[in-house]
Amino acid sequence: MPNWVLNWSRTHPCDDGEGFSNCFLRYQNRGGADCTVINTQSCGSDITNDIDLNTPEVFYVLYNIYAINNFFTSWWLATQLAAARASFKIDAIVNLLDPPQTTGLVVQDILTALLAGLAFIPAPIDIILAESLNIATHVALASVMTALVVAPGVCRGLFPAKTNDTRSVEISQLNSELADLDNEISARLAPALATAQNDLTSFTQLASTGAFSAHPPLALDQQTTGLDQAFTTFILTTCLANTNWIGAVALDTSPQQLATNGTKIQYDLDCQAYDANGVCNAWWYDSTDNAAFTLDSMSERSDNPYNRIHTILSSGWSTGDQLFSGAYDCNKAGNYGRGVIVNFDNGKLNTDCISQLKMCTFEKQCTFPGTCQEFSDCDNQNGFGFVPGAVKKGYFTVPSGYLGPLLTQTSPRVSNV
Repeated sequence: MPNWVLNWSRTHPCDDGEGFSNCFLRYQNRGGADCTVINTQSCGSDITNDIDLNTPEVFYVLYNIYAINNFFTSWWLATQLAAARASFKIDAIVNLLDPPQTTGLVVQDILTALLAGLAFIPAPIDIILAESLNIATHVALASVMTALVVAPGVCRGLFPAKTNDTRSVEISQLNSELADLDNEISARLAPALATAQNDLTSFTQLASTGAFSAHPPLALDQQTTGLDQAFTTFILTTCLANTNWIGAVALDTSPQQLATNGTKIQYDLDCQAYDANGVCNAWWYDSTDNAAFTLDSMSERSDNPYNRIHTILSSGWSTGDQLFSGAYDCNKAGNYGRGVIVNFDNGKLNTDCISQLKMCTFEKQCTFPGTCQEFSDCDNQNGFGFVPGAVKKGYFTVPSGYLGPLLTQTSPRVSNV
């Protein structure tokens, strides 16, 4: 198909300022409708039963012009509704995490997180099983993500590099801000759609993947489950960061195995099995990488974070992968503190930096007496060590989610209460 379109363009000159799709439509006597802009009335008719089309190639190109416009328009509508739905979750997130009401959120980060929700839909199996997405739609959306990645000109419009636009909104005003974002969402999607339709290379990159050839044309249902999950992940991790909570990881560690395989440990981990979300007591366990993640307060010795982790994951505000694993990879790449970053990595859309958590790695070695560090890459939290006034006097205190070497050593005596 790319060669056919290229050959067609060489023999069919377009008017000055006329992009590929409108030019093609004009030559097929279908001018008048503009498929380069978001159009809720549809930019063209259903051509599937059109017997006047003279070649299969013409049919294929026309169909993709209409289908690409249809998808971007449905994405715009669904993202608006996702933002509206997320507004109902913001109050619950704020009630759970209690951030300062002045916590600032950069508007461009909000937009990126809202649009990045598309990348969050194809992966989780629970989304496929939800009523709003059948398996055919799931496969089609995965194909669309592949298509977008192979068309970098389109993606640059959707997820631009960091700009000087540092406008921010306080979290106390976020719900009212979301109600006014329709034009800004359109301002992100519109140039991407225009590039897809006007630029010959971008159009052939998208159309040749077959992602937009499904019948009926792929469209996001306005009630699509999970489209707001990138946004809520961004919001809740920003709240955590602004209350001085971090994520902590124990590499090559399963707390459930430590608790049940006979390893001698200083106190009961109370972790007999992982629940449906991979949570056990204070930890979320990544079975793919054999790593256990937890939340930890750097301001004060924190209570067990189970309620926070369990509520975040069971409410569908995020997943363990998005909340923790993505943040870990983002930190490892040196991007912590740079806001929301969506880029392209090895042919995939990389959304690791949707999560704004700072990640710290539990130290694996500790010689006692001597200097024992909580983390290999961060400062110790307040309350790590021999703390005056501790519940258990003379004990070395550690946070509830601690999974470092002191847990299995015989000295010093360790307490997590």
